Amino acid sequence: MKHFIIVLLLLLWCLTGIKAQTNYQGRVLGAFRDKPSPLYMAALHTSDKVYVAYTDSNGLFTLQLPLDYRYLICTYPGFKSDTLWLVSASNLEVTLKEITALTGVTITEKTDESYISHIQTLKTEVITTAGLKKNACCNLAESFESNPTIDGSSADAVTGQRQIQMLGLSGIYVQMLTEMIPDLRGLNIITGLSAMPGPFIKNIYIRKGPGSVANSFEGITGQIDVELIKPSEADTFMVNLYANSQQRLEANTYFRNRFRRWNMLTMLHGSSAQLQMDFNKDSFLDNPVYRVFTGIHRWQHMSRHGKETHIGIKYHYDDAQSFNTLKHIHHLPDSLVFQKYLFQTRYNRAEVFAKTCLELFHKENNELGLQMNLVNHNQQTFIGTRIYDAEEQTLYLNSNFQLLPLNDKLIYRFGGGLMYSRYKQQIDQIDLSRTDVIPGLFTELTYEDCDKISIIAGLRTDYYNNNRRIYPAPRIHIRYKVGEEAFIRASAGIGWRVANIIQENVNYLISSRTIRISGTLQPEHALNFGINYTQNIRLRERELQLSFDAYRTQFFNQIVVDIDQSYLDLWFYNLSGKSFANSVQTQIQFEPVRNLTLMAAAKWNQVRVTYHGELLQRPFTPQWRGMFNAAYALLKSKLKIDATLQWVGPQRIGANIRYDGVPYKQFAPAYIRILAHVTYVFKRMECYVGSENLSAFTQSNPIINPFEPFSPGFDAAMIWGPIMGRIVYSGIRISF
Repeated sequence: MKHFIIVLLLLLWCLTGIKAQTNYQGRVLGAFRDKPSPLYMAALHTSDKVYVAYTDSNGLFTLQLPLDYRYLICTYPGFKSDTLWLVSASNLEVTLKEITALTGVTITEKTDESYISHIQTLKTEVITTAGLKKNACCNLAESFESNPTIDGSSADAVTGQRQIQMLGLSGIYVQMLTEMIPDLRGLNIITGLSAMPGPFIKNIYIRKGPGSVANSFEGITGQIDVELIKPSEADTFMVNLYANSQQRLEANTYFRNRFRRWNMLTMLHGSSAQLQMDFNKDSFLDNPVYRVFTGIHRWQHMSRHGKETHIGIKYHYDDAQSFNTLKHIHHLPDSLVFQKYLFQTRYNRAEVFAKTCLELFHKENNELGLQMNLVNHNQQTFIGTRIYDAEEQTLYLNSNFQLLPLNDKLIYRFGGGLMYSRYKQQIDQIDLSRTDVIPGLFTELTYEDCDKISIIAGLRTDYYNNNRRIYPAPRIHIRYKVGEEAFIRASAGIGWRVANIIQENVNYLISSRTIRISGTLQPEHALNFGINYTQNIRLRERELQLSFDAYRTQFFNQIVVDIDQSYLDLWFYNLSGKSFANSVQTQIQFEPVRNLTLMAAAKWNQVRVTYHGELLQRPFTPQWRGMFNAAYALLKSKLKIDATLQWVGPQRIGANIRYDGVPYKQFAPAYIRILAHVTYVFKRMECYVGSENLSAFTQSNPIINPFEPFSPGFDAAMIWGPIMGRIVYSGIRISF
């Protein structure tokens, strides 16, 4: 901590060397079918790309420049770039034209599939629409296949739910937002990843480390903010159809309409998989059969002053089941009698959300932001002889005041919020029902100087009713420009969360383990801090991007999920000892020749938890990971080819596991997974084909004692690698 304070003081001392400069403010619009609307995250940069700014949700930007600059270049995916002349310090405005509206013009500018924002104080990785199209990306859980920051995995061999990891820890420690509103949490924290259709996503913003205090108390290792397609920017009609070799079928569509100053967008998703597969001949289906429906309807209002109001409703229905069957097995092993085992989950989830922004004191950038989210979730799950009933009703309210008290470099924010959640949960005659009432207040000060340094310092305090304790959460973020397109970022902060132990560990329940809870479980509470370095280097007119991260998460308290004490028990208890995660990642991206982009990344995770008095490596967390991606565009970017290689290092499985009465291996070997994707772009249509797990590597014997599902030792949660073999898919996108 002493060294961190010294570095902070040195960075603040550097402020004395700032050049004379002017603060420019303006707005970027897009001519959507000849009707101007604000563009969110439009990029503005100087000709040498030393100074960069991005627009907010109202299309507004602020950029401080030395006096010798005369114009900015404005770009936005799908629009023709334009020049914005700096004729004044304020009220600048430029309207970009859609590429599809141009005739007789050939556009050769390459749209970034993903990039690291230089202007953001927090390290922000952006996966754009083009990046999401590098893979099938049927849902949010499948949208990180070519991103080295987020690690994906399959939860178990029965439910088929995919989970993610960040900084070596489970995705439950990542704050999941939808357009800055906390969304995937509570009973939806695992299943919600698969419930968000990929074709409805415009951008994904990934931030490592604790986020802003304005976005609630959660988010220990980072944030993932999903930006959906907005009604004002959407095509009039879109349809996306997908099918794969395992008879998984998906259909996505949306259509847009308008009423006075309101833009409306209706999005519908349906998915089904009914093929019963058992390629490893263990009697259990390799993937569940399911039916899924998602519907989203949202309204967007634009005031005469450029302020937006968003209102929407979401509904999700999911019915999935998996079971054992003798359909693919000629006979059982000797002396065994077939025992039917069923896993089935069915849930309905409805949400209403709203957010608006009001101008204060008739001054630009002095604003009041209001957010609301209302959730009702009903779920029933059958796991063998177990029944897990769960309900959730959640109300989230947040107010955010933003003021510019002294000058344009200082932004002061303060506000408060309420997270009210009512849970009913029962399993094995264990009642886990509770009501969480968590009011909180926050204050945050931002100093932003694009030429040198930006600092965000905030403090949040929340009161938790169930243990009558106040949780302070200080957080600080620093961005310092050390050279031309070279930046150092540092962050530190505290976050906490309340766990739902059954919903977050359903995969471990598909076993013969008995649930055991020791003591009264307390909220999980941790400190995260780290540093990041990013740089862009010009090599023969080509851009080389370098990134290096180092983060540590230190838990004050953690709900330890212990599968090591006994293969017959699943223990939950508060941390007694140490628990930490160190994560180091390096990444390089380069375009050696035109239209060919290469990316390589390596990651080292050291995750240790104290289990029954012994500090051990966390199960199912590889210490080493690697990724290589190659993307190539041909025929004026009409034909796009993308390939990804993922290397997953050895990982600990767990101690005291038995298979046929003998000890099960404690470490899983390394393996390689390869993906390929090809897209051909027509004027209004895109056709794509691809394959996942091209090498067809699968884990052998994924289920322990599969032919005796009700006997001691049955376990379907010891999953460390792919269950499914090679998958081939194809699809089509049409929009107009």
